[in-house]
Amino acid sequence: MSIRDLYHARASPFISLEFFPPKTELGTRNLMERMHRMTALDPLFITVTWGAGGTTAEKTLALASLAQQTLNIPVCMHLTCTNTDKAIIDDALDRCYNAGIRNILALRGDPPIGEDWLDSQSNESPFKYAVDLVRYIKQSYGDKFCVGVAAYPEGHCEGEAEGHEQDPLKDLVYLKEKVEAGADFVITQLFYDVEKFLTFEMLFRERISQDLPLFPGLMPINSYLLFHRAAKLSHASIPPAILSRFPPEIQSDDNAVKSIGVDILIELIQEIYQRTSGRIKGFHFYTLNLEKAIAQIVSQSPVLSHIVNESSEEEGEDETSGEIGSIENVPIEDADGDIVLDDSNEETVANRKRRRHSSLDSAKLIFNRAIVTEKGLRYNNENGSMPSKKALISISKGHGTLGRDATWDEFPNGRFGDSRSPAYGEIDGYGPSIKVAKASA
Repeated sequence: MSIRDLYHARASPFISLEFFPPKTELGTRNLMERMHRMTALDPLFITVTWGAGGTTAEKTLALASLAQQTLNIPVCMHLTCTNTDKAIIDDALDRCYNAGIRNILALRGDPPIGEDWLDSQSNESPFKYAVDLVRYIKQSYGDKFCVGVAAYPEGHCEGEAEGHEQDPLKDLVYLKEKVEAGADFVITQLFYDVEKFLTFEMLFRERISQDLPLFPGLMPINSYLLFHRAAKLSHASIPPAILSRFPPEIQSDDNAVKSIGVDILIELIQEIYQRTSGRIKGFHFYTLNLEKAIAQIVSQSPVLSHIVNESSEEEGEDETSGEIGSIENVPIEDADGDIVLDDSNEETVANRKRRRHSSLDSAKLIFNRAIVTEKGLRYNNENGSMPSKKALISISKGHGTLGRDATWDEFPNGRFGDSRSPAYGEIDGYGPSIKVAKASA
């Protein structure tokens, strides 16, 4: 189903999630388990990023296809056109369509690191800007695909690189061209300045469209260093009122930073929803393939917590009370009504490290597994039983032994230093969330 139609059919506030293809096979398996847990947050759709110059094309297509076929949630695949041959674009679109993917995020993208975009563009290339890709998809494929585009509430960083200030009014002209070419929805660059987003949203509604779906892009604050790096890469300003909440004495304390970051994102969502009178009802999270902060934000947000509450009400008496899959720990409920796991049978540190080989495989919580073979990703349904949504959300929030095992890579030392992590790697300019190569950071 198209994101445009899903958006108009959903009355209550909701989320959507961005993932990128991990660099390793273990990371991919663990990411699929993580994505399964996060379906309990009822995202309207998920997006899968496309590397600069198509460098992750095969991994992106494999992950997007597997997710579309197994998660029961619409998938939107990123597709960039810079330095990309028409045959590659057609092949990607045909493979998407055959896999059941009906949503594409059309981006200009960045050239691979070390290449000059202007020098690499052939005069015969049909794709120089994102609008060219939007126009091509609509003309060649008609309504087979719902096409989204990126927007920049503070202006695109390219203007700054050319010696000019970032100018959202200048970029609004280009955004209008993309909408007139056939774009069906818009996702913004990440931002932390609500005032700048609200100004952009007002201009968008006045000058471009009153009802086109517009999704604000939000990146949870998982560590102070990553927060600053992401903001710098995306040229997103950080208001002094937010910076002041991270005094020097806590900047190296990832737990404290994450907790404050959750509060900040909850406040941003609340302010956007209230000040747009509910016009903005969908919030797109740049997950960095991490889950803990997002589960906490959704659970605690006055705007979004109904997602968790509705899940609990729907399960009612069917929710397991004595066992979850084949887990030795005894599930109990905490003061918030979340299912947690009794840690009375303490494990050794060595045992926990061994269990990290797969974030939930060792706990046998998820029975539907993604398997990586030489022929690519496939899906293995060993057992149809699944834990309750409430249990999955609690695990994603990091509660109990299983929660700790599932979210072990939430901090930089684990994430960037261990290839088993779904988030293993670096911020390297993928997606609409970050538009600058890491060499520029």
